[in-house]
Amino acid sequence: YNTSHTSTASFTLQTGLIGKNPVLWDPATGKCFTPQGSQSKGYQLEIEPSGMIWISSGALSSTAKPSGVYQVQPAGQSVLELKNEWQGKRLTDNSFTLDFAAYSTDGGNSYGEPEPVIGIFSRLSKQKYAGDLRLRFQVQADNPPSKCQLVLEQPAMYDSIQINRKDYHFNSNGFFVDHQFKTSDISGLLQKGANAIQFQLKFKPAIDTCRMAKDRFGTEIESIYLTGDFAVAAHQTSDKTDSQRNRTGDFKNRPVHQAKTFSITAEKDLLPGDISTNGYPFYAGAFELKQSFELPEKDKNKKYFLEFPDCESIVSIIELNGTVIDTLCWAPYKTDITRVLRKGRNDLKITMVNSLRNLLGPHHNVEGELVKVGPNSFAGAGGFPGGSGEADWYDLRKSGKKTKTWTDSYNYIPFGMLAPVRIITMSN
Repeated sequence: YNTSHTSTASFTLQTGLIGKNPVLWDPATGKCFTPQGSQSKGYQLEIEPSGMIWISSGALSSTAKPSGVYQVQPAGQSVLELKNEWQGKRLTDNSFTLDFAAYSTDGGNSYGEPEPVIGIFSRLSKQKYAGDLRLRFQVQADNPPSKCQLVLEQPAMYDSIQINRKDYHFNSNGFFVDHQFKTSDISGLLQKGANAIQFQLKFKPAIDTCRMAKDRFGTEIESIYLTGDFAVAAHQTSDKTDSQRNRTGDFKNRPVHQAKTFSITAEKDLLPGDISTNGYPFYAGAFELKQSFELPEKDKNKKYFLEFPDCESIVSIIELNGTVIDTLCWAPYKTDITRVLRKGRNDLKITMVNSLRNLLGPHHNVEGELVKVGPNSFAGAGGFPGGSGEADWYDLRKSGKKTKTWTDSYNYIPFGMLAPVRIITMSN
């Protein structure tokens, strides 16, 4: 097993544990091979980052059907680098996370400045407040969407909902991501410019010492979400490289994208490789990238591979000229395309799937991108796994004081091709 997430391990294995009938197994592909070498001279092996191989020499080897002789692959020669511009198409609705709201406890006569809803919950629970609560989420729409859904985690707890001061009845028509994330259609209700989505509810504070779950957790006010046919534009953006993830040295360095505010805007057909910074900072799902390229010549004495030098995706499904070639989930991020690659025009489609990280966060930790996450990673109170923090972080940020772990900026990570895709060749 290669413990490095960034470097290929090339080595000679010498051990008396291997018997007379060695077979090398690749669990990633389900294939097995006959290794070259011997106990005395050793076996030349290579394992990709985070990769694993098995070697057997007993009963398992006697029934194995090797696909050939195992060979360490030489470095390929690049013959073509594709443009990092793609025809983009999302395969699920886009999403917009709203986690700041203004609130009122005097029947809506006065509201403060918008602040994190998780902080509102903590403050009111600390004050042991019980009674009428109004929440007002603000949404800026540069281009109002034609299709839009409102997503609420516990819609039944709201006594009333208003969108732009008009009463709205939440009519659950399905769910988003989780069965508890209920959806209701609000198509046509968002207008150009500023929009307000307002809720009225009866708030009960959390009582940590209570044995009854309903009283122990109180009225859990949460983020709300919008989904639909739209892009999300990020404003006051920057990139952060000094993140907890990068400081470990265990992973390939990735920027953490940061933004102060967002607005709903129109989608674009042509996208650069990083999807997250081009309309999809909160997107969770599958995304289709397409482009065509010209191959001047195809040498029948060589193998051709599609290689992804730097991609950020949980799963990538590769399709070339109408044929699904491979599904890539781990290194090596390359696949043999010899049998379907042709001289002249070729049509490439890559379906990439990301995680829920950009949708659900944590978005507001000063460390940018975390490698250990617990409930307090979403707030500023500290505790597992971060340690430092302040119990009254929500009041500190409201008064303009610096907090140890909370930041109002949103942190989200790349999704897509961070470097151009290449076609490389190797001799048969």
